[in-house]
Amino acid sequence: SKKTQGPPEKLKKKRPAAEKEAESTRPSKKKKKTPLAGSPGKQPRSPEETPSTTQEKIDDLEKNEAKTTARHLQDIVRRTVVLEKKLEEHHDYVRLNSQPTELTINEEQMEPEKIEDYNDKKILDELATVNRNLKKTRHEIFVMNHRIEEERKNTNPRSRQKVENMRNEKLDEAQRSTRIASSQGKQQLDQDASLGTEEIIIQPLHQS
Repeated sequence: SKKTQGPPEKLKKKRPAAEKEAESTRPSKKKKKTPLAGSPGKQPRSPEETPSTTQEKIDDLEKNEAKTTARHLQDIVRRTVVLEKKLEEHHDYVRLNSQPTELTINEEQMEPEKIEDYNDKKILDELATVNRNLKKTRHEIFVMNHRIEEERKNTNPRSRQKVENMRNEKLDEAQRSTRIASSQGKQQLDQDASLGTEEIIIQPLHQS
């Protein structure tokens, strides 16, 4: 009897060697899990910091901060100088282009009380002007003293003597201004006193 043969076994196809090599070089399709933000994963190693490198960084930061501060100060000084120059030019312009207004007051048509108030106001205005001049002179003396101190540190005795003479001139000018102001105020007060006595003498004659 003939043996019945089953279905023939399928033979495996041999793949070429080039295809096997290409498959081995392909990247695997498995996805790598990225570590979460809070999870302790492997962090990239930074170069180890030594105390010397840390000190160098601190020194660099301090130098940069000092440079920035110096630059800001220079800008402030530069802007201040420009503003002072513009202010001085404005004052010069106003002084040259403004005309003083002079009020003419007829004292004969004024009442005695108003005349007295007017004279008092005039004296006060004169004293205020003198005080302004004195303040200006004091400021000039202060600046001169500062210059003297600087000259004493940096210059020779001849220059110091020159600045000292200039300061003495300013002091003499201030003393003269004070004497003139006091004499003017005294003269005005004497005139007011004499006018007051004349009114007292004349007043009874008008009543009789």
